[in-house]
Amino acid sequence: MSRQRSLVRSGATFAVAVLAAGLLLAACGDDGGSADDTTTTAEQDQATEPEIDFDVELDDALLEANAAAFAPEEPGATLQMEDVAGSDAGFVAVGYETETDTTLPAAAAAWWSEDGWNWERIADDTFDDPARMDAVVATDDGFVAVGSAGRTGDDAAVWRSDDGRDWERVEGNDDAFAGGDMSDVTGSGDGLVAVGRVRVGGEDETELEPGIWRSSDGDEWERVEDSDLPGMAADVSLNGVTVSDDGFVGGGVRSGEAEVWRSDDGTTWERVESDAFEDGITVGELAASADGYVATGSAGKLGEDATEAIWFSPDGEEWEPVDVDLNPDLSVSGLDANSDGRFVAAGPLFSDPLAENQDATDTSEVWASADGRSWDLLPFEDEVEAQGSILGVGVFANGYIAVGTEEGSAQVWVDPLEVTEGDENTDEKSSDDGESSGDDFTDPDETIDVGVGDTFTISLDSNPTTGYSWQFAEPVDDSVLESLGSEYEPDPGAEDEAGRGGTEHFSFEAVGEGSTTIELEYVPPGGDSGERTTFSVNVG
Repeated sequence: MSRQRSLVRSGATFAVAVLAAGLLLAACGDDGGSADDTTTTAEQDQATEPEIDFDVELDDALLEANAAAFAPEEPGATLQMEDVAGSDAGFVAVGYETETDTTLPAAAAAWWSEDGWNWERIADDTFDDPARMDAVVATDDGFVAVGSAGRTGDDAAVWRSDDGRDWERVEGNDDAFAGGDMSDVTGSGDGLVAVGRVRVGGEDETELEPGIWRSSDGDEWERVEDSDLPGMAADVSLNGVTVSDDGFVGGGVRSGEAEVWRSDDGTTWERVESDAFEDGITVGELAASADGYVATGSAGKLGEDATEAIWFSPDGEEWEPVDVDLNPDLSVSGLDANSDGRFVAAGPLFSDPLAENQDATDTSEVWASADGRSWDLLPFEDEVEAQGSILGVGVFANGYIAVGTEEGSAQVWVDPLEVTEGDENTDEKSSDDGESSGDDFTDPDETIDVGVGDTFTISLDSNPTTGYSWQFAEPVDDSVLESLGSEYEPDPGAEDEAGRGGTEHFSFEAVGEGSTTIELEYVPPGGDSGERTTFSVNVG
């Protein structure tokens, strides 16, 4: 995983943070909110998965142009990006600008970039009315964005663009959109599915119902009838939706309990019965790759020890909780995957992720996974770089783009993801010296010789019950190696014994030729310096 560095342009109205080969483009103002984001592998059947241009030169003209594009038009207003999508033509970010000194939307907003770095805010009459864009997806015919219209989200709303620059509000779906609020959208070759919630009842008593909408072309929409939602209670609120070759999966909450639903066609849905969500409070984000589905949300006891959680499923039906030590203050607001199965989850930090009317700390975290099961925190080098609330993320062929807000202005992060060329089944590849990938190394005096595309593991004795833990003493050189995560394995027969020991396994993939070292440190309780172990690696 890449190691981020930061650069601050002092004395200006914007800040810039360099993320390895990428950077953070920001403009300063007031504070922001939250949103949902998903883009999936099946969506890549509709739109070519784009590549970010990492050869763009960072100069004053680019930074100043982005600062203007990211600043709200009205003093005291907040401008925030909620989601991002891309095609071979370029990238689109969507969001909204609030009214002055309120959180109510004054106008929907969209941005366009050909390369992921140079952004322009779209000036279009279709964005003049109060509305908010919450999610966007790329299709063969352009881009489709969804959200709600009105200052208080009166009705569902959909926008279309053939090229990402010229947008129009989709009309003629009054009955289907009445009282709706679309929070997410996904698509496959069979069409588009949006999810959210619908307000029903008179002026004196308004109730919420789950909302699922279907469209074959992005222009004509129909709301899925209750008869096609057997067992979906009226108080279910759907937050996210994604799709892969195994079908559509949607997630949300019902009476403080997480729920997941699946559909083969986007029209007829069934509730997924799984013990994996027994402690789940809500499912907020979903994404899919060829290997399976990932869901994020909250688990624990509402109002007590609730924390962010990740679940994985190979098919959308059988789910398991992922054992990952997430920051207890993290609230994942963006989740996505590319066609190579690289997942990225990101979001702001809260002192209590489930507290109502609470602002984020204006600091975010980014997590990445090569398989949906093992996750690594992508570290920020300093506090400046971590500033801002990430609200959405898109993962593309060679990197990711995260979007959000900081101090009232929109903000964009860009960072590369190393993708190995060659055979899909890297487990069967061999290095030049004949060693097969997947070898396990335990002796630091033995040089690790592997080929590009090979995977290997370093295994070290460990006993976490003593408070000691193995950690990276230095960042891994991401031009040569990619860390695939770590896993602790107790000694056989000692699972239930107090003070038991075991083995910590660190997995890596060789992504580029060169020589490097892997430095690990056995850190004692309290975080003091501990024993260091260094492995030498040659990738040829």
